[in-house]
Amino acid sequence: MHFSDPLISQFVDIGENETAADIIRFHLKDSGCRWGLINKINNEFIGTCGFHGWNIDSGTAGIGYDLSSMYWGKGYMKEALDAIIKFGFCTMKLNSIVAIIDENNLNSIKFIQKMNFIRSEKINNENAYKYVLTKVI
Repeated sequence: MHFSDPLISQFVDIGENETAADIIRFHLKDSGCRWGLINKINNEFIGTCGFHGWNIDSGTAGIGYDLSSMYWGKGYMKEALDAIIKFGFCTMKLNSIVAIIDENNLNSIKFIQKMNFIRSEKINNENAYKYVLTKVI
């Protein structure tokens, strides 16, 4: 099961027995959207990505993502986030997208900075920072 991999579950706020369907069902109740990522070659589920906490009035949403560790560093998540960021700015009319990342999740920090997100502030009482991508007009 995807989320039973400790490399994935250590930085996400879900239980190890939850499935992608559980995560997607949760986000159906949230003001956002979540997509499952499928390997085009073997039809295997490899992760999820999407938006949460969408505030239509301010044009902001949070972004989250997870990917099976065997697919890290191969461009899959960059391809997915390029597409959903474009969707967020063009279709959802977002002005900014926010990622909250644990300060110990160095791979995710490196990745989100490569996606042009800028670290803005430490989250109070947590070991996490806020990273923001603002729409360029």
